[in-house]
Amino acid sequence: QQYHLSAETVIILFVGRLHKLKGIDVLLKSFAGVRQHLPQLPIKLVIVGRDDGYGLEMNRLIEQLDIINDVIQTGPLYGADNAAVYADANLFLFTPSYYEETSLATVRAISFGLPVITTHQAELPGLDAAGAGYTVDCQVEAIISKLTMVLSNVILLTQLSLNAQRLFTERFQSNQVINQLEDVLNAISVQKISS
Repeated sequence: QQYHLSAETVIILFVGRLHKLKGIDVLLKSFAGVRQHLPQLPIKLVIVGRDDGYGLEMNRLIEQLDIINDVIQTGPLYGADNAAVYADANLFLFTPSYYEETSLATVRAISFGLPVITTHQAELPGLDAAGAGYTVDCQVEAIISKLTMVLSNVILLTQLSLNAQRLFTERFQSNQVINQLEDVLNAISVQKISS
């Protein structure tokens, strides 16, 4: 409602620092490519995060790609506003070109039942095996291909969403993480005792 989007609008979400390492250039080029592949689909890219030195370059690229009217920049969002943007989105896209640990933003995305498309540089453990999204090469064409496949198939998008929620519950919910940590600590204790 705040951005006057219709209920039919498909929202691709990115949440993170606006920094070169986050692969925002790949993100924008991939989004522009999907707009060309699926011109009939009302798609918006929502970018949430603080400018960490890449904002100016990002806006130049948005202009060059002619997607100004299809990209919404909210700045950083916290609390209920942050939760609302995840709840309203249809898919989470994360395309860093440099390796980083498991992104908390992608874990948060699956907690809201959002399918995730990410790169090998930022794998989410269990994502592909659970059928909750896809890990692809950090190449624009590979990302466009997956986005086009998912966004043009409502049944697939729905199944990925259900699987994403299940993956979060089974692997990333706090009680599951505590159980995994206890198993590791127990294994270490047993190893110390036997040595």
